[in-house]
Amino acid sequence: MTIYRELVKKSPARFLPDPATSLNNLGIRLSALGRHKEALEATREAVNIYRELVKKNPDRFLPDLAGSLNNLGNCLSALGRHGEALEATREAVEIRRQLAQKNPDRFLPDLARSLGAHGYALLGAGRAPEAAEAFREGLGALIPHARRLPRAFGPLLVALLRDYLRACEAAGRAPDDELVREAEKVLEENRDQR
Repeated sequence: MTIYRELVKKSPARFLPDPATSLNNLGIRLSALGRHKEALEATREAVNIYRELVKKNPDRFLPDLAGSLNNLGNCLSALGRHGEALEATREAVEIRRQLAQKNPDRFLPDLARSLGAHGYALLGAGRAPEAAEAFREGLGALIPHARRLPRAFGPLLVALLRDYLRACEAAGRAPDDELVREAEKVLEENRDQR
């Protein structure tokens, strides 16, 4: 990151997005290693850079900001900071809703991913009924995409379905059987393609 920082100082317009991408990726890798505090620091810095870039070019950088906010929420959830995780994931969902309204084919899977992160944060905060609703909405948005592209979206569909059922159980309510059957059918039909 030191090299990027030097390049940014010399030519911010040319190199500024690259450190944000690198920091975001670093945060993901550190989280995967269980180094959540370090991941939080890198991801928070990526969010701050993307916020500045969005001011100058929202069409180009809003998707990146939403992705970094999603990752930030995941880092905060892993650290048990559920209130902050809810704020980050709620903002990611709001951005991705706007993007999906303009271009559903491109952004509905991202919205589903953010709804999953938001549902996870809600579960961590003890708000199981709201979590179940977030996962349910994410499943509904993702199923058509997972049907068309099972390799790309099958793993996310599995995670959303698992978390939806878990949230419904925690909330003491029955899941939407039709939605569950539809998700399971997509997974079954495409088992060999994942």
